[in-house]
Amino acid sequence: MDRKEELNLLELNQLDQLENLQIDELLQALGNWEFLPENYEVPEKIQTHVRMTEDEMEAWLYLTPPEEGQSYSKEGIMKFLDENGVKAGFISSNISAMIKKEVYEREILVARGVRPEAGDSGYFEYFFDREPKIIPRYREDGSVDYSSFNVLQNIQRDEIIAEYHPASKGKAGYNVKGKFIAQKQPGELGLLKGRGFYRKSDEPTVYRALTGGKIEYKNDSINIESTHVIEGNVTAVHGRIEFYGDILVKGNVESGVLIRTAKSLTINGNVEAATIYAGGDVVLRRGIQGAGKAKIFAKGNVYAEFIEHAGVEALGSVKANVIMNSFVEAEKSVILTGKKGMLIGGYTHATEAFESVTAGNEAEVKTVIHVGSKPELIEKKKSLVQSEQYLKEELANLVRELYQIKKLMRENPDVEILQGELKKVMSKRNDLVRRMETLKEEYQKVEENIERGKSAYIKINGSIYRGTTVCVGTNQHELKNGTCYMRYTNLDGRLTSTVIVRN
Repeated sequence: MDRKEELNLLELNQLDQLENLQIDELLQALGNWEFLPENYEVPEKIQTHVRMTEDEMEAWLYLTPPEEGQSYSKEGIMKFLDENGVKAGFISSNISAMIKKEVYEREILVARGVRPEAGDSGYFEYFFDREPKIIPRYREDGSVDYSSFNVLQNIQRDEIIAEYHPASKGKAGYNVKGKFIAQKQPGELGLLKGRGFYRKSDEPTVYRALTGGKIEYKNDSINIESTHVIEGNVTAVHGRIEFYGDILVKGNVESGVLIRTAKSLTINGNVEAATIYAGGDVVLRRGIQGAGKAKIFAKGNVYAEFIEHAGVEALGSVKANVIMNSFVEAEKSVILTGKKGMLIGGYTHATEAFESVTAGNEAEVKTVIHVGSKPELIEKKKSLVQSEQYLKEELANLVRELYQIKKLMRENPDVEILQGELKKVMSKRNDLVRRMETLKEEYQKVEENIERGKSAYIKINGSIYRGTTVCVGTNQHELKNGTCYMRYTNLDGRLTSTVIVRN
């Protein structure tokens, strides 16, 4: 036995038996021995196994090296996977690669399930603007081209307004265990709501206009109402034009004409001394020269290129490029646009705001601008408070009278005349309650108007000529000298003016 074999066979306590032990021989002997802590357990070798993800959508395979002279086969691995619950979604290329490239002692993805795919819900495709916006076109001088305004969204008869696209079915899935995973199918929408349209039997998903007219989308419902279109001018021969829907006049409106509509009115040409009532907006694409006799009332807004010698009242706003010698009232604002943006003469009132470039002219034409609550509105509020107090007193007296009648009826149940008196008192009582409710509603409207007027302002971005009077609430100031670039507001009950700082 040579020296090397002796070292391999020695135990630690036999090192002293070797003669002439060299340091390199000691290191060799130590390298051949295993130093293990007391009670040390040799870990088990990781065995071939399959690991599935928690959702059972993936399976990973771990292979240990085969015994010498043995190898893995695809059939054997497939059997092993099947025995461990993997039944579907096999990734054959990964399994083959593990065998061919001898990929051991690491996890490889060998199966993947298919997740269910949700279908698309049914939906309507609309061929009109469901939320039309009035976007004015501006000229180079900054004025608004009111001829570009269009508050009517018109369509032609048989025109497609909407098409329904049915829901698409989703796809089911499965996991690596071969378990089916169903996908809930999306629901279909109901039929289009509204009126004025139809469907053909061979096109059940297509909706067409039943008649030409104005189309509106509101509260998930479509309504198509006919628009009264007047191709030419409206003259005194026409006299009176009344329509429940929208009216479009393509020509001029001459003096002496009355137009009344429950919706909006659009006039492409000029307007003379006519009378107009509209339940919606009024659009005068050119303007009005009223000769002091024209009257316009709109529950919506009034848009005009110019307003001259006319009376205009709007529950919304009034917007124009020029207003001359007219009486204009707006529950919201009066806005004059363009580089000129002129207000000359007359009386103009707006509850919330007035804006223009100039006010008055060099001829010192008397021009009055008022914003905020009118003085008569303050007086009306006082009157309503007094009326409420009167009704309360009258109601209190009626309650006392009613009490007396019922007392008499208990004492004299057979007296028929008391029944008649009771009915009269109850009728008076019901009438008083109705009057009280009406008064409260009116008071609330007045109070809201006054509240809106508290932050009212006048803003003039250019010259303000002598002869112009600015009023905010109950305060007013007549300009004795011309000025420019001013803003007028109400501060603690006083009319306050500040200079507009231009950038």
